[in-house]
Amino acid sequence: MNDKIIPLDLTYLYTLTEGNQKFTKLLLTSAIQDIKSKMTLLIECWRLKDAGGLRQAAHSLISLAAIAGMPLVSEWCRELEHAFTEQNFQEDMAPIVENIVEVWSDAQPQLIHLIKS
Repeated sequence: MNDKIIPLDLTYLYTLTEGNQKFTKLLLTSAIQDIKSKMTLLIECWRLKDAGGLRQAAHSLISLAAIAGMPLVSEWCRELEHAFTEQNFQEDMAPIVENIVEVWSDAQPQLIHLIKS
């Protein structure tokens, strides 16, 4: 398990939930589950060089990453979505994909801890 601490910005989440702790935990739990699924899709589409799938996965992750307090991941996903608009695979986007996966793996334990606290 990765124990790297990254700064999370949960402003957007708290804006959506208006301070309701129960709703905050529910929305965050749902976002984590959805991110896991979309991250698996993103990785698989990258492996398969599926530009359309990458665009779709990146698009789905934009708001989920914002909810989970990862605005930089959200920005990177916007870049990916834009890069794959023409449905052409672009190998030079590898660093962005790697950054998204790395930040998620660092953030996930922190988010789970936040839900449990």
